[in-house]
Amino acid sequence: MKKRVSMLKRLLSCTLVTVLAAGLVACGSTSADTSGQTAASAESVQEGTEVTAAESAGSEAAAGTETAEPGEITIWFCNEGSNYEKVFDRFEELTKDTLNTKINLNWTTNHAQEMPLKLMNQEPCDLTFDAYWINMAKNIQDGLYADLSSYFNNPEYPGLQKAFTGDLLDSMYDSEGHIYAIPLLETYNDSKCFFIRGDWREKYDLPEVTDEETLRLYLDTMEEHKEELGLETPVGLGNRGYFYFKYDVYTKIANNICEIDSTGARVTQQFEVLLSDDGKTVLDANVLGDPDERFADYPEGYQSNYRTAAAIELGDDWGKYVNEDFVTATDINVRWNNGKFAMIEGNLSGYVSTVNALQQVDPNAKVECYFYEPQVQNMEKTFSNQSFANNYMVVPYYSENIDRTMKFLDWIFASQENNDLFHYGIEGEDYELNEDGTITILSPDNMYSFPGYELCWNPMYYHPNSSLGEYLEYDQWSRDQANFQAHPLLGFIFNPNETTELSTSLAAYKALQENYYHHFMAGKYGADTEAKIQEFYEQAEPDVEVIREALMRQVQAYLDAKN
Repeated sequence: MKKRVSMLKRLLSCTLVTVLAAGLVACGSTSADTSGQTAASAESVQEGTEVTAAESAGSEAAAGTETAEPGEITIWFCNEGSNYEKVFDRFEELTKDTLNTKINLNWTTNHAQEMPLKLMNQEPCDLTFDAYWINMAKNIQDGLYADLSSYFNNPEYPGLQKAFTGDLLDSMYDSEGHIYAIPLLETYNDSKCFFIRGDWREKYDLPEVTDEETLRLYLDTMEEHKEELGLETPVGLGNRGYFYFKYDVYTKIANNICEIDSTGARVTQQFEVLLSDDGKTVLDANVLGDPDERFADYPEGYQSNYRTAAAIELGDDWGKYVNEDFVTATDINVRWNNGKFAMIEGNLSGYVSTVNALQQVDPNAKVECYFYEPQVQNMEKTFSNQSFANNYMVVPYYSENIDRTMKFLDWIFASQENNDLFHYGIEGEDYELNEDGTITILSPDNMYSFPGYELCWNPMYYHPNSSLGEYLEYDQWSRDQANFQAHPLLGFIFNPNETTELSTSLAAYKALQENYYHHFMAGKYGADTEAKIQEFYEQAEPDVEVIREALMRQVQAYLDAKN
């Protein structure tokens, strides 16, 4: 083991720029879709709390299990919640006679940059969060994560066996039968949207926002009445800008154009590939800034650089509404709650927490969702992601507590009640279960908030939220696998370490993107957007060609093996 550690350190010291360049960090995103819970002031768990279903289930789960030796696991997550201590305390109390495990929970401030250093230095860590849009592909290739395949489809871990089955389990194995990452998802589409102040829309007698025309009318009206409303700007965005707005991802997939994870500094800034109609051949790969001539043989509607055109449109029409501190702002939701913005960007999973937090400040406030992707707005059948999940748990290869860590996870996925504890908090205090199967999120002073997408999300464990109101049908649509056909490249993983030339070029490309992509995604270059794209592309082109050649070759190899 020590020999392997030494080799990894030498390898990582040569390629560290790659992971440092990946400062994309949705861990740290200020959008409203992170936890699906609402932050509140910290208080410790109250003594004498009534026994809940989770406590009963925990006791039952422990009934046939001998008490383990006492131990501790160290976890590193990002996007710290609030009042989560009471839930971890409850877990430890429920399992003191069985798992007998203390949880040492820690938080990063820039996960994409901090965790590679911690892993390289073998700092204490038994469980952490990663994703293909952060560092996961490279970290797997570098051998930084443990193979967990022996813990799945294993009756000794019944919780994991129950929660990870079928296509989801199949998608977890690599070509050699290893499992290096545990997928976390609630839905097959966490419907991307803008949150609109419905009460202000009604105040100025505006139509419901259902398309770009009515959205522009709403934002123009908010700008006109900015002083009266006390707004900083009509739109409050964090470091992922307008996110997938104007990206038209599902229409592109229907036209055989697919974004490829881990080939750029952030989603919407990565390479896309064009596949043949039969899905068996890679015809091209493209990036922002490629010349229009490259697109001559693309499908109708995509025969010039549509990505450049979308970025220019964001700059011309939408950047003017956005706060100036969008790159560094970490308090967008707080300012939204205080009435400083008329629109923020998020996902349906964050709707209830967004409403609750806003109404704690302004009880008369009303929040509406505008689903800017037509397939979502119309609840049509569309495509899954390139991987089922966007978020994953991983275990460092050097952990000395892998069995203990996996037993902790097995407990979380063993029952609805156990999962509810980490997902929603303490029953009767943070949430109530209703007779119709829905859940009502409560608002105690010490309300539980935790980024469940890093620990406990799974489609098996789900309660419709009674507070979704008119958006409940969207939530139900997004959780029905029948509404989503497989992505043409489902399961493909780009290998950034195929050659030294490739890893060097990808690191340089991502590092260069860091200087531009935030402004492209928020439209904040304005009238200078086209010039900035050209400036970026002229510097990036040599590395673009290296990445393009490798990507097309790897995707073709994947398709050949698949077909």
